[in-house]
Amino acid sequence: GQSPTLGIALANRAEALMQLGRWREASEIFVAGREIDHLDSPVFVAKEATFEALRGRLASGAVQVQVAELRDSEAPQDQATIEMLDAAAASAAGDDAEALRHATAAVGVHDALGIGFESIRWAWPLAARSARKLRDFAAIDGLLAVFETHPVGYQPPIVRAERRLVGTLHRADATAELTDAHLAAVAGAAEAVRQVGNPY
Repeated sequence: GQSPTLGIALANRAEALMQLGRWREASEIFVAGREIDHLDSPVFVAKEATFEALRGRLASGAVQVQVAELRDSEAPQDQATIEMLDAAAASAAGDDAEALRHATAAVGVHDALGIGFESIRWAWPLAARSARKLRDFAAIDGLLAVFETHPVGYQPPIVRAERRLVGTLHRADATAELTDAHLAAVAGAAEAVRQVGNPY
């Protein structure tokens, strides 16, 4: 039978590969877990569904049934996992308002889990980009304020880079006239995100 920890272990390995930008290898883990090991643990299913949604592919209704256990959980990590899944699915469906709502909810447990927790690490940039599409500048202010309680050393490199980019774009959006300095700052911040490596 299945080891009760196998799904979690494979989900964690896939997450590590995703953060390294090695998405093809992460995909192979999900395929093997599903088709060879027949894993159906909520954590593994939710991770794969989030992975697919980040690539623009929506999950089936069966997946929603399999992750129902996480939806009923009061544990912050489960709440963040589900909110991130729903945020990614909403973004894939083109619903920026719902993506912002769910991604912000995932980020909302940062005090309990830390800004580096995997679901928050994905949710923060998604929330910020959704807010900018909606021109919800108050939401962007709130997302940037999250970092005030987390020292730089606790912030994952990609989140630091995304924070810099979002802050730079936010300042450019707020100005009456763009200058060469604004454009150079945005270009530098965008390059910093590319240097960290984050294909989706």
